[in-house]
Amino acid sequence: MRKKLYWELGILILMIGLISTFVFLPRELSLIDYYAQVPFERNKLREQVIQDQPYSEAALAARMFLARYDTSDSEELEALKAALKYHPNSPALLVWLARKTIMDFPKESVAYGTKALRLLPNSSENSLLYPGMYTPFEDAHNSLGIAYQYLGDYESALFHLKEAQRLFKPTNDAFGDKVRSRSYVSNIAGIESGNPIHKPRERQPNNK
Repeated sequence: MRKKLYWELGILILMIGLISTFVFLPRELSLIDYYAQVPFERNKLREQVIQDQPYSEAALAARMFLARYDTSDSEELEALKAALKYHPNSPALLVWLARKTIMDFPKESVAYGTKALRLLPNSSENSLLYPGMYTPFEDAHNSLGIAYQYLGDYESALFHLKEAQRLFKPTNDAFGDKVRSRSYVSNIAGIESGNPIHKPRERQPNNK
């Protein structure tokens, strides 16, 4: 009888241990929002999850955080492109790359934004991966609307700007909302009047 009691007690302790492993698992290693928002003191944890789970959504969030906040402006784009090798079909990463490449690499911006729009309808990515005030669809359309202007394709630019404007939703940032709304109005009006705000950029002279 006593032996049976010890046996049952042992099983109970084992079960409690297993449950505790999952219930009390450190949030830093299990929840993506920590990688998207926690302070810089967590950078070692971010680097650890990148090493241990390189293709996971947590690693994606860690890479995006480090690219945005732990690199110089000139290094950020390269860090985001490096992340793309591990997460080639991440709409969040593609949306961010589309925004970062608008001015200097509009063709790349169009490629990133177009792919993001294709993947977004079936995406289950955590919403915390999308930085800023925009929804991912609005963000992608806005980037395409500006990038196409730099490429001189004003018909495509107008389509995407109107889509972004249609998808616009007010946030708690009244000033930011006003800036976004005015940006859509001025960009659309500029194209329709034949005087677009963003025009194709001239090639820089080759000094060689």
